[in-house]
Amino acid sequence: MKKYECLTNDSSIASAVFVPFYAGLDMSMYLWGYNISVRDSASLGLVKWLAEKPEWKRMLGRDHFLVAGRIAWDFRRQTDNESDWGSKLRFLPESKNMSMLSIESSSWNNDFAIPYPTCFHPSKESEIFEWQDRMRRQKRQYLFSFAGAPRPEYQNSIRGKIIDECLASKNLCKLLDCNYGATNCDNPVNVMRVFQSSTFCLQPPGDSYTRRSIFDSILAGCIPVFFHPDGDDYKYTFSLYGNGI
Repeated sequence: MKKYECLTNDSSIASAVFVPFYAGLDMSMYLWGYNISVRDSASLGLVKWLAEKPEWKRMLGRDHFLVAGRIAWDFRRQTDNESDWGSKLRFLPESKNMSMLSIESSSWNNDFAIPYPTCFHPSKESEIFEWQDRMRRQKRQYLFSFAGAPRPEYQNSIRGKIIDECLASKNLCKLLDCNYGATNCDNPVNVMRVFQSSTFCLQPPGDSYTRRSIFDSILAGCIPVFFHPDGDDYKYTFSLYGNGI
């Protein structure tokens, strides 16, 4: 990214201004066990600082963007009840003008989803082609697979049914148990091994509609199967469909 010819250190002539505030890291530290004053503190300080900058006054932040690193809803707390989730960063008046890159977008038109990061980090283009060729030649023992855990706390979750069906179809389905306390899914090698052995990878919603597992399965050459229209749909139009995908 730092090699792009369009980059400038002079924000007064920039068409877009990057805000170096990593909202996801800040949020991760204070999600559990902290009151809303603590959760909102850095966000309030950020917009106050930005509003005082001359670059901000030019378009009131409409040419500013930040990278969140979490789903968009983590930054849109609806009320000031202590029990409500997340911060209200994106409901602050100044923040509403900015664009945000997150791992899952929302119905707001200035949130743009960037696919979840995977553990595949090629150093050159040839390594990408080598990996693609390897996945095309991969022998796939199972028709479908699922890597995940049940979500009994979610009334409408289909995960439990998927797990039951997979266990009943062992010759066709490979299950990777990611239940709480299990360590199978902490190692990306285990996840990729399952997906590389399957033709279809089942992708029901998790804490949100999309999952990192979707992109792991694509990387493994396994076709993701969605159970909700928001599993993909408009989420990644900014980074995928614009490239002809």
